[in-house]
Amino acid sequence: MRILSQEGIEAFYDFPYDKCLVYIYGDKKTIKVQPLGEVDSDYIMATYSTEEKASETMKMLMKQYLDYTCNYNSKCAVFRFPKDEEVEI
Repeated sequence: MRILSQEGIEAFYDFPYDKCLVYIYGDKKTIKVQPLGEVDSDYIMATYSTEEKASETMKMLMKQYLDYTCNYNSKCAVFRFPKDEEVEI
């Protein structure tokens, strides 16, 4: 499964989910990615106005990944981090 940054196609980052660490940064509102083996590299994938929105987005990512790995119906799944206004709590 591929993950895209919040910007989508405009100046986006695109990573394979199974080859990176996705985490909520210390401010608890920013989601970053660190490619495996690149200890000094991290990329901002999304920024949210509240901790709850960042947490909800991580749950969405995990759900899509689990759905993808349990149902190999599609050859390639893509998760784009939603914009702040697209996340409902």
